Amino acid sequence: MAYIATWLNEELQSRQADMVVDETLWELQQRSKWLDQFVETKMYDNRNFLAYITKQINTMASVVAPNGAIPSTRKGQFRKITAESFKVGLRHDYDEEDQYALADAIALAEARGITVQNMMGADGKVIEGSNNSLAALLFGNLSGLVRSVGELLEYMTWQIIQFGAINYSDPRTGLTVDLDWKDPSLVTAGDHFPTAVVDIPWTAANRATANGIQDLYNDINLYYDTNGTAPDAIVMSRKLWQELLQQKSTKEAASSLFLDGGTALQGVVAPERLQAVLETRGIPKVHTFDERTEMDVTPGTSGGNIRFLNADRYCFIKKGMITKAYGSVIENGNKSGIYQRTYQDPIEQSRDISEVRARILGVAPEISKKGLSRKVV
Repeated sequence: MAYIATWLNEELQSRQADMVVDETLWELQQRSKWLDQFVETKMYDNRNFLAYITKQINTMASVVAPNGAIPSTRKGQFRKITAESFKVGLRHDYDEEDQYALADAIALAEARGITVQNMMGADGKVIEGSNNSLAALLFGNLSGLVRSVGELLEYMTWQIIQFGAINYSDPRTGLTVDLDWKDPSLVTAGDHFPTAVVDIPWTAANRATANGIQDLYNDINLYYDTNGTAPDAIVMSRKLWQELLQQKSTKEAASSLFLDGGTALQGVVAPERLQAVLETRGIPKVHTFDERTEMDVTPGTSGGNIRFLNADRYCFIKKGMITKAYGSVIENGNKSGIYQRTYQDPIEQSRDISEVRARILGVAPEISKKGLSRKVV
C-alpha cells in the first residue's frame, strides 16, 4: 500500500518534510528562552565529545632580581574526559485507515489538478489542497517526533542541573542512562550537590522556624568560596518560592529592610520586596520554572505531566556550565542533527512508519563547581 510513505518521500513533500524537521529543530534550540541564556546547544559531527578541564590555580607573580632566573609554575591540573553520546529515537505508525484517507485525498487532488496540501500560487494567493488537514497532520507527526528528541535532551539537562548527573530509565525500552559528571576534585569548599535535606525543611508546617533566606545565603557563600563569583541566577518552582515568601524569617527580614514596624509584618511578603532583601545579601535574583513534558508509554495516551525541575529543590545556574549536544547519526551520513525517514513496514504491508533518530548528550564537566542544587522539602 505505502501511500503515506510514497507521498511523504516524493520531491515536493520531501522538501516540506525536511523544512518541518529543520524548523522544529531550530525551535527546540529556543524551547525555553529562560534556560537558553545559560545553556548552549551545539552540533558535533562525531559521536564522542572531548571536554578538557583545567583546574585553575591563579597565583601571584614572584619578585626577581635583575638578570635573575624567572621561577616557573604549573597552571593547575589537566584532565581529559571522553563521553560517548547515546542514541535515541521514536516512530509513528500509520494504519490502514490512515492509508485510505490519503489515497482518497490523492485521487481527489489528481482529479482537480491540485495538491493534497495547500500551496502558495505565483500571485501570492493560497491554492486550497484536497485535504490540507490530513497533510498538516502528517507533517505535524514528523514535527512531533523531532520534538520528542528535544524534550528528552531538555529533561536530561535539567537532571544535570539538579543532580550533576543523568539517571534516566526509559519506560518504553527499559534501558538506563547513568552518567555522573560530578568530580569532587574540582571542589574544596564543600559539596554543591548534597543529598541530605536541610535541618528545617521549607514546608507549611515549618514556616515559623524555617529560614530560607539564610539557606540561600549559606549556599551563596559556599559558591563564592569555590568560584570567587556568584551564580548568574537561582531557579526554583513557584510552589517553593511561595513557601519562601510565607516564612516568618522572610517577613522579619522584609520588615527590617522596609521599616514596616519591626517584626509586625502580616500576610505574605511581596515578591519584589523579597528580591530586594536577597539583593542586599548578595543573592542573585530568583526565577521560577514550572515547565512540564509528557511520556506516552502506551501509544496515543498521556503519561501525565512530568516536571523538568523538581518542585522540592532550588538550583544555582551559571552560564556555560552545561552544553546540550547533538552528535552525528550514521543513518544521516554521519552528520549531526535529527534524522527522519518514512517507509513501508517490511512485514505489515498496509502500515507505514515515520521515525526519527539522533545522538544526544548533556555535557557538563565542570558542574561540580559551576552548579549547585539543594533539596529543601
